[in-house]
Amino acid sequence: HKASGDLNTADFIQSPPYDLRNVGKPVAVLFEEPDCEPCDLLHQKTFKNESAPEILAQFDIVQLNRWSDQEIITPDGTKTTAVQWSKDLGLSFSPSIVLFNVDGEQIILVDAMFKTFHVLGVFDYVASNAYKQEPSFQRYLSERAEHIQATGKDVNIWSY
Repeated sequence: HKASGDLNTADFIQSPPYDLRNVGKPVAVLFEEPDCEPCDLLHQKTFKNESAPEILAQFDIVQLNRWSDQEIITPDGTKTTAVQWSKDLGLSFSPSIVLFNVDGEQIILVDAMFKTFHVLGVFDYVASNAYKQEPSFQRYLSERAEHIQATGKDVNIWSY
């Protein structure tokens, strides 16, 4: 576990200090670590997908090294560090993604390797407020795939 080292970079990632209270839009927290192949895939494949910019732009996105002492104020106002918050959330995989709605309520936590369609689906699930009408994320994803296919686009749920 490395508390230091370089993480992937992207223009849409916020810079410290991190105060996630009352941001005014949904919040995505990426818990990553250096030298992490799944983290590289998230940035180099999933976030480079043609539909990613429009979806990601709807979020305030923070990236944390899950082993670091980076200070952060969580959406509920708790002052903590990246490593402590990661432990409190019970995260076991890098990258893990935690999404909060505009009111700072945790909506969904991704603590496993997901392909592009699923990751972007998680972001869209929160940004579109679909979680309010459809509590089952799996059912939402199926409906999302059908909607995309209806526009004539191919949906490959297994690709990056």
